[in-house]
Amino acid sequence: MADDDDDDRITALPESVLVHILSFLPIHDAIKTEALSKRWQFLWTYLPSIQFRQANYPTANEGLVGFVDNTLAVFNCSKLEKFGVDFDYEPHFAPNVNSGIQFAAGKGVEELFLEFDSVADDLYEDVRYELPQVLYTNSSFERLRFSLCRVIPKGNVVWNSLKKLSVGYVKLSDGVIEKILAGSPVLEVLELYNYWGFSRLDLSNTSVKKLILKEFWEGDDENDDSEEDDEDDEHDDSEEDDDNDSEEEESDGEDHDSEEEEDDGGTR
Repeated sequence: MADDDDDDRITALPESVLVHILSFLPIHDAIKTEALSKRWQFLWTYLPSIQFRQANYPTANEGLVGFVDNTLAVFNCSKLEKFGVDFDYEPHFAPNVNSGIQFAAGKGVEELFLEFDSVADDLYEDVRYELPQVLYTNSSFERLRFSLCRVIPKGNVVWNSLKKLSVGYVKLSDGVIEKILAGSPVLEVLELYNYWGFSRLDLSNTSVKKLILKEFWEGDDENDDSEEDDEDDEHDDSEEDDDNDSEEEESDGEDHDSEEEEDDGGTR
């Protein structure tokens, strides 16, 4: 009887509180709550943060991708804070990923994470996901992170609200770097890891306060046998932060993991 009373008290909470409770669950668990009662049936569709991870889904990639499409089709949240995908990418998934990005952009997403792994035996450029052009002209982004993607903006980059950009396993030409910096007027943190392709990085006319460089790959192709630079290069333009370099370096090393932990609330 006491359990029933507890359940009734929880169900009687305001909808915003119930959605907040669900936000701490992986999405595939949050969806299961719709079986509790009519009150819970569609609450999960209002979650402000959603991320789909291969590790949290027991079936093959095709099943996960289809599940993402079906989930987004019934999602009712008018504003998204975070959206992310993390799975083994294959070229025929490009339209599905494009749809997900367009969905998130249309919801004014503030944090977008695209974490891809390759299922191919090699990591050649032509099997990588190419970021859609719509992604380069969205001013709602405050944080972007993507890996194993092709970055080829055909026009100007317009990331007027972007404060942190983290890019990994990506070829970046001098022209692309210039477009990104020119189109990100409030960018504070730029992180590049396992990167190659450009010869200069001029931050003199930018707002970047912290530059984190890890694993520069020499040569034109990441499949070359050239040696990798084992030393990380970190640059901080803020003099007031000089005394806290050690603390900042530690937080930078943990930032990626802490984001992932945060994103577990509302992941699939």
